[in-house]
Amino acid sequence: MTDKDNSARIENVLKQVRLLKDKHEKLAEITGESFNVFSVLGVETKEVKTHSSILAELLNPKGSHRQGTVFLKHFLNLMSSDLSNHGNLEDFWVGAEVFSKYGKIDILLEKKDDACIIIENKINAGDQDSQLNRYYMYAKERFTDERIKLIYLTLDGREPSEKSLAGQGTLDKSRVICMSYHSDIVAWLEDCFKEVVRVAPIREILFQYQALARKLTGQSTNGDFFMDNIVELLTKEYDLIPELEKSIPETKSTHTRQILGEVEKTDHH
Repeated sequence: MTDKDNSARIENVLKQVRLLKDKHEKLAEITGESFNVFSVLGVETKEVKTHSSILAELLNPKGSHRQGTVFLKHFLNLMSSDLSNHGNLEDFWVGAEVFSKYGKIDILLEKKDDACIIIENKINAGDQDSQLNRYYMYAKERFTDERIKLIYLTLDGREPSEKSLAGQGTLDKSRVICMSYHSDIVAWLEDCFKEVVRVAPIREILFQYQALARKLTGQSTNGDFFMDNIVELLTKEYDLIPELEKSIPETKSTHTRQILGEVEKTDHH
């Protein structure tokens, strides 16, 4: 193939990249996906300031959202809890970072003589010694076994460590409900979103928090689809990569070379 032919191919590839980039930027402008209040505030992975606080507020029937029990009801449905056993959901007390002699509980839901739901919320932090065991002991002081729910909430739904279960009489792993941000919280937020489509402030926070949950759990975004399209395009023109690298201005080379690197890795695999 002549240099002239290669030049035409390179120009065609760059043209398609520009078109894909324009399409991505237009979509980002329409959806506003590049703006996320949690990212702007730098609290994406803050378990206390972000996740425990916002989850507790949404679950609280007396929360500032003024939507009553609707979010709590969807959450209890998600964990397959029989709502008829809980009577009036408005009687639930909900708190975040609740101090007790057994340690600080991330999210606590209690209804007098009826139910105790403890959520241990893990984003990046590791398990503490006897953590779930201690929380179970807290609940046992006032509730019978059938009234206690221990939820271990992580990004991927993994099981708690033996270290967390150990303690005064090792806690049986079957007593712990494992939930994930990846599927459970994203699905729950979707249900909540449908309830407040006409309540703009709450709707937008739910939308942004769901976007954050998707980001933290590696789920596809518009940006990912853009990258996938670029990689697919360049993979078809793999032999042109050396020439494409030479044609990239130094001021714009870093990100583009990363894309080219992704293509090379894809090809080798």
